[in-house]
Amino acid sequence: MTARSRFAQRSREARAALLGRLAGRVFTRKTSGIDGFAKRLIAKQVPPAEHDPELDHPDHERPTP
Repeated sequence: MTARSRFAQRSREARAALLGRLAGRVFTRKTSGIDGFAKRLIAKQVPPAEHDPELDHPDHERPTP
């Protein structure tokens, strides 16, 4: 096991906590407040995605039990 200094351990834990909170805000569907404002700013800068026919799924009927 690797021995770390207390400072190194605390800095890694703080970084993990910060990235965890950031990821929670990035992947939310919330469209109001600061989250929505940031997403609208980013959406203006990113070009729209083109349609990819390989990602289309044919309609499947549910199998009968």
